[in-house]
This record gives sequence, structure tokens and C-alpha cells, in this order.
Amino acid sequence: MNAEVVHKILGTLDQFGALHIRKLAERARVSTRTLARYIPLLEERGLVKTIRERKWRFVIITEEGMEYLRKMEESLAILA
Repeated sequence: MNAEVVHKILGTLDQFGALHIRKLAERARVSTRTLARYIPLLEERGLVKTIRERKWRFVIITEEGMEYLRKMEESLAILA
């Protein structure tokens, strides 16, 4: 998985909370196709959770996801 894409997804969810897939794509500036590949992988790792409400699908960041995001940001700060 591309760390930059993962950072965009997790960072956007951390900032905005639960988002519909299309809104997440728009705000994270990634394609819905990219999200379709990444969300199941992130969900397998326990970093995000998907919630279905009728025909809508929302994504939220988990506690593990927030911790992972903080670690990513710390490593980016060290590199800067």
C-alpha cells in the first residue's frame, strides 16, 4: 500500500469523522477506484470500519487507525 494514500485517507477521516465513500474520495483527493482497493485492506488491518446505512456506505477511522496515523505523522516529522 502506498503510505501517502493511506495517510490521506486516515487523515481525512480523522479530520472529518464518518464520511460517505464519495465525500471521502473528494476530500482526500483520491479516486473512488483507489478507495475501493484501499478500504478493504485498511479494514482488514483494523484501521477503518465501514458502516452501511440502507444503500449508503460510510467509512470511519478506528482507534487503531488513529494510533497508526499518529505514528505516521511522527515519522514524517522526523524526516522533515
